[in-house]
Amino acid sequence: INGKWEIPIAGETFTLEANADRIERHRNGEVSILDFKTGTPPGEQEVRVGLNPQLPLQASIAAQGGFEGIKPSTTRELLYIQFGSKFDVRSIGQGNRQLEDKPVSEIIAETEEGLKKLLTSFANPDHPYTSLPRPKRSKYPSAYARLARRSEWESDI
Repeated sequence: INGKWEIPIAGETFTLEANADRIERHRNGEVSILDFKTGTPPGEQEVRVGLNPQLPLQASIAAQGGFEGIKPSTTRELLYIQFGSKFDVRSIGQGNRQLEDKPVSEIIAETEEGLKKLLTSFANPDHPYTSLPRPKRSKYPSAYARLARRSEWESDI
């Protein structure tokens, strides 16, 4: 299901759009947002620190009533379901060996705050746009790396 949330930032409107794999509505009006993965789903820490904000941001869209046919809803669960050679279900907020449990509502609020802070930064015309802000976390080649001439100063040493 497609959804969107229009966020006012610095006198402009930023539109966040998402496609949720599945949203389940509960009798009390809450929703659970599910994302199906054939590969390894992101870890709890990655979601909490904002490196993989997909599900919390979809929950923000749900809270605004941004998914067609779904009234503004509180999110009960954020779930990653892994299929393939391995089956796994990860419930965000349930913690792990290194992290304590944390209410989903707090994770969603922190993710929203991080997005708004990022958008506000980039609304400033003097804010720099880096070609690869987190090189160690980059999983895919950057279309902009050649513009930054990274290969001229990178080394294999």
